[in-house]
Amino acid sequence: MPIINRLADRIAGTKYGRNALNEPVDLGYFKQRPSLRLIMGLLLLVLSYIICWPVIALLTFLAAYYRNPLIIVIGGPLVYGLSWAVFSLSMLLLGIHSYYGAGVIGHYFTRQFLEKYSSKVSDIETHKD
Repeated sequence: MPIINRLADRIAGTKYGRNALNEPVDLGYFKQRPSLRLIMGLLLLVLSYIICWPVIALLTFLAAYYRNPLIIVIGGPLVYGLSWAVFSLSMLLLGIHSYYGAGVIGHYFTRQFLEKYSSKVSDIETHKD
């Protein structure tokens, strides 16, 4: 049995896996128009990742190119701290709505994964969406 099938069977045996298979997924949460707060939170989340590692890589290149290690020694921690500040602001804006939305997405994709790869699906009564 391939490893992905064993993983799916193991997940299907957990309480979360059984709930994902037995409870219908309500994707109605995503039919409503996202708020400006949610959009800004997601944009800041993406920006925090863009700020961090690509900019640190650029600073590393510039430090090597100009043979000035202070560029990365000073700039690296500053950029890293700035990216965490932006990330924290995005989490503040996203709030509990992002937690609920992530739960719905996790439930949906877990169900899809288990239905495709688990041999235990036939053992568990499932309701089709």
